[in-house]
Parts: sequence; structure tokens; C-alpha cells
Amino acid sequence: GLLWTASPDGGVRFGPAITSGVACVAANNVALCGLDAASGQTLWRQTIPGGSITWSLAAADGTVYIVGNDGVLYALRALNGTVRWKVGGVFGGPSLANGAIYIASAASAANAPLYALRASDGRRLWSSEAINGGVVFASAAGGLVFATGQFGSLSALRTNDGTEVWNTKPGGGTQSNPVVAGGFVYVTGQDNRMYAIRASDGTPLWSTGDIGQMVLPAAAGSTVYVVDNNGNLGALRARDGRRLWGTSLGGGVAQGPVAAGGAVYMAGNDGNLYAVDPGTGAQTWKTAISGGAMAVPVAAGHAVYVAAAGNRLDAVHA
Repeated sequence: GLLWTASPDGGVRFGPAITSGVACVAANNVALCGLDAASGQTLWRQTIPGGSITWSLAAADGTVYIVGNDGVLYALRALNGTVRWKVGGVFGGPSLANGAIYIASAASAANAPLYALRASDGRRLWSSEAINGGVVFASAAGGLVFATGQFGSLSALRTNDGTEVWNTKPGGGTQSNPVVAGGFVYVTGQDNRMYAIRASDGTPLWSTGDIGQMVLPAAAGSTVYVVDNNGNLGALRARDGRRLWGTSLGGGVAQGPVAAGGAVYMAGNDGNLYAVDPGTGAQTWKTAISGGAMAVPVAAGHAVYVAAAGNRLDAVHA
């Protein structure tokens, strides 16, 4: 059931990103807030210079990272909101893995190199111009960072030095955020099919049928969870794409799915948050979210956090 609900000053625009027991949310167009993840109490509120906050939050190791509208990446202490460091000239959302941040530069619209920054102090480790037309999205795992380019390419670069290992154009090109899990990369092609690509060498292994403008899949272990163009949630076997189960729970998926901690979470079109058994798709529990979920749920610790209608953040017992 519902653990707490909070409406921090300035509301909840997106988030949360959670680290060290703090749920960080972007509030109104100049503020970032830290909430106690256990109680929802506001711990701090920090103004981000340069006005409106763009893109997503990332958090790890007691630090939260956000890009301001001024093209500055801010690293703030999650416990009190003070700025640890900042780096200018960036664009888009930060992706975080193994002590490094991967982010596009704001060099120019035509060609945005990928920057790798040290998470502890923001020092640039390397930059790469290898990605076709500049970086749109990046995700890192297992010694590689996977980046989609403006012209539809998907590239894999070594995280230690930025050397390109392979690139491909699945489905005639992709501009989707690459989702990485279990040695596979999942992206949606321009043909509205989802492609599973072997992370080590870029080999396309299988694709789905046309599933429309797909929301991001969730992947855990040997299974990937996708939403089709009817809003139904399906589980596919990672190695060959075989459909394991499907469900139309909640009148279809409004936000999600999220795979974490032995469950799959999704917000249904009926205004409920569902936990689903990853093996069968059967409902484990549901909790009403007043007004419905406005963003993909975030699972952390023993709770699932949902940005809800009315500028709230709800915490639900996982």
C-alpha cells in the first residue's frame, strides 16, 4: 500500500532519482528538491542557475546529477543539495555507470560528441566524435557505452578510452534510448520493431513485429518486457525473442514497465500501480495512484516511487 505522499514546494516535474536514502526530484522550472525517501519530508531545495531544468536526473553514491537549461551539468550532494562540481557545454540527460558519466556535448546541433566525465569531480576522461551526427542517447554497461546518433546509428564504444568497437543501423536507423541488460542491447528501429543486439559485437539477433512507437522496454536477466501498440505488456526471452507471456492488466500500460527486485512494476491506464510476477505476468498486488502516474515508476529499496497527478510524489511499499 501507500507509504507516503508528498507535494514539495514547486511540485514534481520529473524524477525521482534515489541515492543515500534521498529521493531527488526536479520541482518547478528552477528548483531541485531532496526528499527523505522513507518519509517524504523535504530535506532541501536548491535553485539551479540558468532557469528551466532540462532532461533527466541521475543519482549514485550520494550525488545527484542534473543538466540545467544553461547547458551546465550540476553534481549536488543528495543529503543537503550543495553543489559538488559543475561542468558546462553539455546537452541532454546524464547516463551514469561505474563511476563515470556519459553525456552529449553541446558543441553544435550538427555534431555533438560523447563526453565521458569522472563522476567524482567532473574531469573529462575522453570525448568521441565517432557517433554519426552526434549523440542523442547513451547507456553504459559491461565495459561498453552504447550511443544512438542523430542519423540513426547505434554505436558501442569502450568505456576506458572511447574507442568505437562497432556500429549498426537497426531497422533502418534508431533514435531510441538503448536499454542494456544481460549482454544484449535493445532499441526500436524506424520500422517500429524492437531489435535485440548482441552487446559484444553488434550482431542483430532478433526483432519483434511492428509494436508501434514503443515505450522503453525493461530488461532483467534473461527476459525483456515490452509494451505493444495495444498497451499490453509482454515478456520475451532475451536469447531468441520467444514470447513467454502477455497481459492486458490495468487496461494497458500507462507508464513503465520497470523490472527490479524480482518484480515488474507498471502503472495501468486505470490509475493503479501494479506489481507483476516476472515469470507469469500475474498480478502480485495493486495500489491506487490518485489521478494516475505521470512518469515511469522508480523502484529503490523497499519502495516504488511514482510521480503522480497534482505535482505529487507517491511512495508505495514494494
